[in-house]
Amino acid sequence: MARIHGPRHLEELLHTVRKVQRNQQDMMKAHAARRRALGEMLQRPGVDPMDVARAEVALNHAAPVLTVLRRDG
Repeated sequence: MARIHGPRHLEELLHTVRKVQRNQQDMMKAHAARRRALGEMLQRPGVDPMDVARAEVALNHAAPVLTVLRRDG
């Protein structure tokens, strides 16, 4: 368990947590946008559904991994 060594250390830890949360939100938004784009691509005429399926599999393999920040009690 990490020990907090004063108010400045606490501020740095909170800053780090917020930065990680922002980065994760940005990654999830980008992933959702890519998934929406694949759905829109299926609606277009002349698009091979198998190509979209392959792209979706690749997208699933590149899904963002969320970092869990926990506090030990």
